Amino acid sequence: MRKMRTEIQSRSRSSSPSSAFFCTLKRTLQRFFAAVRAHELDRPHDKVADALVRYSGPPAADGGIRLEMKHRITGEFPSWFTIATVREVLPDAPEHTIRRVLNALRDDGVIASSGKGKGSYWEITV
Repeated sequence: MRKMRTEIQSRSRSSSPSSAFFCTLKRTLQRFFAAVRAHELDRPHDKVADALVRYSGPPAADGGIRLEMKHRITGEFPSWFTIATVREVLPDAPEHTIRRVLNALRDDGVIASSGKGKGSYWEITV
């Protein structure tokens, strides 16, 4: 009799609402993560794959064209140059990127601009 009573009490403890909830939650999470593991290597739909490529993060932080321009201007250019010189050396660089890099170098005190309009040129000060 005593054995039956402890067995009934242990069953009633394990079948409490909170215990049932956590058991269900545990099973649900196990199934969820098993499904995730099963589909890790699946190839996404073509449209989804295109969107992932389009909206993925920036490429590796190698500096890109701006850093290349800064290094080439400070290391390879003559003591004075024009924007046309930069365009010749880096033909793929957009106009606004060239101007942005030149202005950043000017703000850092690396180069200075002289003149205005078509006769303007840049001098390396460092």
